[in-house]
Amino acid sequence: FSRPDGVPARMVRASVLPIDRAYYDAHSTPIPTPAYSFRDLYAALIFALVLLLGLPVLLLQFVFSVVPVWMIAAWSVCLRQPLETVPRDCGFHLASALLFVVGLPSMATCFLWTWTLRLVAMLTCLPIGLLLCNNPCKAYKALAPFSGRPGEGVVGPDGQPRSVMERLAPDYGSWFGFQDVVACVIGGMHRQGNCEFFAAWVMMLWLVPAYKTLVLNNFWLFPLEEVFINQWSDPIDADADGEVDSEDQLHIRRSLRNQICRAKLRERNRALTDAWPFAGHYPYPPPARASRTAAGLQFSDGTVLSTMLTHTGHPSDVTDPTVRNIAGFEPRSAEALFGVSCVYLQSWNALHVYTGYVEVNVRKDGGCEHPMWLVSAARTSRLHANSISGVNKLFVRLGVRFRAYTANDPEVKAGLRRFRAGGETGAARTIVPAAVVNDV
Repeated sequence: FSRPDGVPARMVRASVLPIDRAYYDAHSTPIPTPAYSFRDLYAALIFALVLLLGLPVLLLQFVFSVVPVWMIAAWSVCLRQPLETVPRDCGFHLASALLFVVGLPSMATCFLWTWTLRLVAMLTCLPIGLLLCNNPCKAYKALAPFSGRPGEGVVGPDGQPRSVMERLAPDYGSWFGFQDVVACVIGGMHRQGNCEFFAAWVMMLWLVPAYKTLVLNNFWLFPLEEVFINQWSDPIDADADGEVDSEDQLHIRRSLRNQICRAKLRERNRALTDAWPFAGHYPYPPPARASRTAAGLQFSDGTVLSTMLTHTGHPSDVTDPTVRNIAGFEPRSAEALFGVSCVYLQSWNALHVYTGYVEVNVRKDGGCEHPMWLVSAARTSRLHANSISGVNKLFVRLGVRFRAYTANDPEVKAGLRRFRAGGETGAARTIVPAAVVNDV
């Protein structure tokens, strides 16, 4: 059975079936749940009051975002579907320049709103934090590694960049390339629909900076530290041969890359992605970009409808399906076989609620995983712990959905059949051993 949009009914059921507590616990890192403290209540009060007083900012962003976002929507209609990457030709550069001018009021409002929030956080929370014996200097040390360029905060025990991605990513520079953001918006609007995306974009510009500055990144009030969590799926027998092997791993990698990196999906896959509570879109960087890093976009319609912006590194080879990762890259997660994306969440990036480092990997057992090293006060704060626990639940559910998505993706299966026949690379069929991680 299928829906009118072509999505099989069994895939829809997999997206909505309830998951019990035991399944969550078996597929994510446990998070302690401390009691609510005065810090939590005070931060929640300040956050609520600031949002109430900041309602004019929401109205301004709605007005200022209408023209640029809907200009992109009209432009996106002219691009074919599916589409691997947004063509960065002369027309793209001219349109991006025009969009930059039209979007200046929105960007200026976001800048002023963010710095106002930071001033409010210091004035309202520093005195209370000192009374509660919080050391803001010590708390800020947890944020400091992520206060520079993407990748600089991910280092090994010797203080040097942990892998080749962390040596390349800083060359991307600080903040976001505007043309990268345009490419993200095209892919995001395609996946979620114009109206839903527009509402989420406006909420990002108003709500996300406030939540990050006053709650999750509030080093004036909370004792921040690095917290590790992970969420993973069961092993995926993608080709349904009764065995999870290296063929399935290539299948998973292909499906992950297409789903999160491709600019526009086939309509069948787009409709399924639109039904998910979270969708990450990390467009491929231009081929000549040495940093292999680009802006990425995340969409969530969980507790609050919102988008968020990230910096994303692409360590996986984008041309040869037999190559797992570029030479010298190893995922930070001990359970990973090879990586698909590295997401850098900088402390100054007010358009994402978290600070830290995240990976999207294919696991050694044949599943996929989403390890996260986040700066948080989850050990002592109920607000922070609830937020982290919500992330765990969200991505465990997403793992269930992705298993159904991969097992029923005809495009990926067709590519695997071509690969088995030697048509993918023009060579005889070759299966990459599971032990090979960084082959070139």
